[in-house]
Amino acid sequence: MLVASVPLLAGCGASSNVPDVSSPAAIAATPSPVASPSAANQEQNYAVHLALSGGLATTVTQTKVDANSDCSAGKIDVGIVVNGQIWSLTASVDGYHGPGRYSVGSDFNLTLNSPNYDIWMSTSGSATYLGDTSLSVDVVMTDLMAGPGEPGATAHVSGSVACG
Repeated sequence: MLVASVPLLAGCGASSNVPDVSSPAAIAATPSPVASPSAANQEQNYAVHLALSGGLATTVTQTKVDANSDCSAGKIDVGIVVNGQIWSLTASVDGYHGPGRYSVGSDFNLTLNSPNYDIWMSTSGSATYLGDTSLSVDVVMTDLMAGPGEPGATAHVSGSVACG
């Protein structure tokens, strides 16, 4: 799980200048970082590669991290750029128990919220967690704000989302 993150972090300029904390003097001289929850979330690396078809026909490859972003085991919550606008993406598993396949309707849910208040929710399909914070999705979503039978009210979403 972390092994996959290490090359990504190293490629993003991660530093290996870790202070030597083997002595009490070094520990006392090493400042403790103070970070707010939003700063901690912004330090996370988020990656998204999603192909959407049907009522949402586009490709998504950009994220927008803010104070509402969350990266934890079985849950990813981050802004994504859809056709130039920031949408909210939430992928989560109720009762997450480690990497594996999770089905929509029983334990996995993918939600997309648009700036104009459309709420897209997964209605079928599945997600495969490759690690606690890395997954691939293949789901069908429905626009909950669309009227019955309204054209473009369903979309297919496939691809990957990760953070860490």
